[in-house]
Amino acid sequence: MLVGEIVGFVGDIDCDSRKPGGVPGKLVDTAKLNSLGWQAKISLRDGIQQTYQWCLENSNIVQHYWRV
Repeated sequence: MLVGEIVGFVGDIDCDSRKPGGVPGKLVDTAKLNSLGWQAKISLRDGIQQTYQWCLENSNIVQHYWRV
């Protein structure tokens, strides 16, 4: 659980595999984009870390839009 690791979550994440978790196969296959010359500029981990850091630094904006 990448997001939990990045935000420092300590605890158990309990998933019930008997219940649907959304559309099966939500993974994005970038093979076609890659074949057209597109490449991701940052890794998923770095993107999540940067987004989380931005949210921490801009909590006033986040709270305004999400009413947290």
